[in-house]
Amino acid sequence: MLKNIINSLSLFINIFAVGIMLILILSLVFVNTLGVNSTPASLNDLITKIQSISSSSANLEIKEDSTAKKPQEELIISSLSSVSNSSILATLSTKIPTFTGDQFKQLYQSQKLPNTIESQNVPEVTGYLLIDEYIRNMAVKRGFVKQPLPDESKLITVQNYKVQPQAGNAFLKIQELALKDNIRITLVSAYRSPIEQKAIFAPILPQTYYEEDLLAGGLDKVLNEGMDTIAPPGFSRHHTGYAMDFGCDTLEVTKFRETPCYAWLKKDNFKVLVDNNLIPSYPEGTTNQGPAPEEWEFVWVEKI
Repeated sequence: MLKNIINSLSLFINIFAVGIMLILILSLVFVNTLGVNSTPASLNDLITKIQSISSSSANLEIKEDSTAKKPQEELIISSLSSVSNSSILATLSTKIPTFTGDQFKQLYQSQKLPNTIESQNVPEVTGYLLIDEYIRNMAVKRGFVKQPLPDESKLITVQNYKVQPQAGNAFLKIQELALKDNIRITLVSAYRSPIEQKAIFAPILPQTYYEEDLLAGGLDKVLNEGMDTIAPPGFSRHHTGYAMDFGCDTLEVTKFRETPCYAWLKKDNFKVLVDNNLIPSYPEGTTNQGPAPEEWEFVWVEKI
């Protein structure tokens, strides 16, 4: 009887031991699945380790959520901070307004110039009716446009030249900026009346010629060469008071293109001028604008 009791107790102990071993083996497999490299010394250690892993996982999820909810503005700033200064400058440089010659031309033609009115009178060119009409028609075919006239009482004087206030102040600002770079820009012409323009235009024609010869096209070459640089009366932008001829120290105005003044003004597509509402009056790269390109003439516009 006693022997049977002992055998039963022994069997129970063996079954219990096998159960404990199975629990430990399953626990080790579970821990390895979670990526734990060290083997716990006891079941309590195992439980503590599992709780630690669970806590770490929870913390990791919280950090990920925090990053996901980071304000968009902060993410943008963080992104920009990784961009080099040179890249930023390169991006900004592309925002500088650029214009083709034809765009400068269209920009001027789209303006409504303050303090000017369309004159009802047709200014004389030579004083001979048929010759004047012939020259005006030739001018229009070249792209010259009849210009409005100002109220002269509202003009100001800048360096002995009458000019519209907006244009004169813009020139003074440009001159001041240029001096900081040791560039000496001067004003050599501004407002001109149609009467003054007539005196400038007159030398284009020979002192003596036959009216019939001119009307038959015999002087077209002479007239076209003259109108490369001189507008007939009524067609000069100087009539508005907004056009100005720039000089560089005492150098000849027609050589302005070759001066350091012109090189300084032309930087970044004439940015220093555009910033002050000035544009090339007759730029390069345009078609049918009247005269040939005149690098020395600039004109104020109200809107750019």
